[in-house]
Amino acid sequence: MLKTVKVLIVDDERLVRISIKKLVDWDKLGAEVIAEAKNVHEAMEKVNLLGPDIVITDMKMPGIDGAAFMELLARDFPQIKIIVISGYDDFVYMRSAIKNKAVDYIMKPIDKAQLNNAISNAIDEINHVKKDYDSLTREKLVIGEKIERIMLEKRLNELLNDGRISKSEIVKDKSLSMLYRKNLKYVFLLFKFFNIHYICKNNFNCDYNEMTLRICECIDSCIENKNKIVFKKEHSFSEFCIIIGYGKSAENDRITESAALLAEKIDKNVSSQLNLKSIAGVSNIHNSFDALGTMYQESLFALMHINIKDSAIISFYDKSVKQISKHVNIIENGNKWGIAIESGNCIMVKNLLNEALGILMEKSVICPQDIINLYREIFYYVERTLRKLNLETIDAKIDDLLDEDYLVLIFIEAVKQGKLTFPEVNRIIMERLEQCIEKVLLSKRMKTHSNLYEVKDFIDKYYYEDITLEKLSSMFHFSKGYLSRAFKDEFGQNISSYITNVRLNNAMEYLQQGNLKISEIMRLTGFNSLNYFCKVFKKRFGKTPSKVKSQECSGL
Repeated sequence: MLKTVKVLIVDDERLVRISIKKLVDWDKLGAEVIAEAKNVHEAMEKVNLLGPDIVITDMKMPGIDGAAFMELLARDFPQIKIIVISGYDDFVYMRSAIKNKAVDYIMKPIDKAQLNNAISNAIDEINHVKKDYDSLTREKLVIGEKIERIMLEKRLNELLNDGRISKSEIVKDKSLSMLYRKNLKYVFLLFKFFNIHYICKNNFNCDYNEMTLRICECIDSCIENKNKIVFKKEHSFSEFCIIIGYGKSAENDRITESAALLAEKIDKNVSSQLNLKSIAGVSNIHNSFDALGTMYQESLFALMHINIKDSAIISFYDKSVKQISKHVNIIENGNKWGIAIESGNCIMVKNLLNEALGILMEKSVICPQDIINLYREIFYYVERTLRKLNLETIDAKIDDLLDEDYLVLIFIEAVKQGKLTFPEVNRIIMERLEQCIEKVLLSKRMKTHSNLYEVKDFIDKYYYEDITLEKLSSMFHFSKGYLSRAFKDEFGQNISSYITNVRLNNAMEYLQQGNLKISEIMRLTGFNSLNYFCKVFKKRFGKTPSKVKSQECSGL
């Protein structure tokens, strides 16, 4: 029977240590956490005292850092398996992980599947699971390949986003330098795999890292041109990027034709091997690698404006720009949305959303951008309504880029399958609309609550005046029926009863003072009939006004 593997967790952040313990299925893996440490000094003490089999360590910690810690472990405790968890993609840290034969290098935020898989691999090595030589060699190379890929993806995504990497840093990277230094023409292909969430869940056990590696391998194997880079777009599970360099003598028409054929080849290969379905956007041809950010934006624009109703899987930027005039607004009467939101009518909002999606499906050209445009149109009218009601506008933006990516993916998949309804698209948009509706309804409840107390305060202060339900409803902008029901629900008695009771309570106070006639008290408290006053007074207090007055006068 295999022994239980002992694990030491080293991280200066307590919440990260807690997170690691919660993410791992320790019983299933046959492992247990024997100790934690918040710095290297504590960690070395526990290594010497407890003899862990696996150390899961952060890289950047106060005092001695993770790189130096790994050096110590490799020198004095070579049998211990190391798993690195870090929020930093610094090359020094990654190089240290390779040098000290770390089992895995996991970037924060921690992926549950990747962490469990890394611990499982470490346990396999500890328990001497027999593997053939080629497989074992491949595993030793994986960490190096993974780190190189992480570094390259980070650098390229920084270039795409804001060009933060300098030219001097680019030429230091072998892969980037190869493209940057050559006198080439460049084209950018952007692939979006619209059934990726389903495939990852069913074929990769939700391990996005493993799936990403397989997709990149599939794409790479299709490209014969050596002047290429394949990587995943940051903040998107579904977008994969390809940069290809062509010789300066290559004709633009031939490059465009080559890009189209390549896109078809990649789509076919990834579909047959991984069952993934894709659409792709292609940028214009550029003469400088410095235009990388522009190339990405062009390819993204082309992809988001491809007609997903037909069988085409590729769209070119220049053609997409020419066709953009065909895309029109879906919502013709935004006032209906305003009325639905202002009234807090969820059913009306759902009907309007279904109507808008139905109109969208009737278009001859439907592109991925349409669902984002529709979302923004809806929330333009929603925000306008909230401002009209003097309410704080909710963040109408989709929560983050991953959510936007998911919304686009499920929309594409539904259209490609010829579906006429979009339950998942409905759910995502309705969740945000319901937040707005709840804000409106809460405001109304608070306003009603506040106004009811204003009605009560008015009665308490002016009980002696001629107060009627009609007068109160007019003053406080309620319907008579609603005011009557709401007042009773809030205070447990109807308005007329409350007015009478307030008048009677004040009448009792006047009588107890003993210096006013009963008829005067009757008029001061808003009663018009002495008989009626005496009748309701006796019913309320069990004795007549004259009896109370005589008792007060006699001192009883």
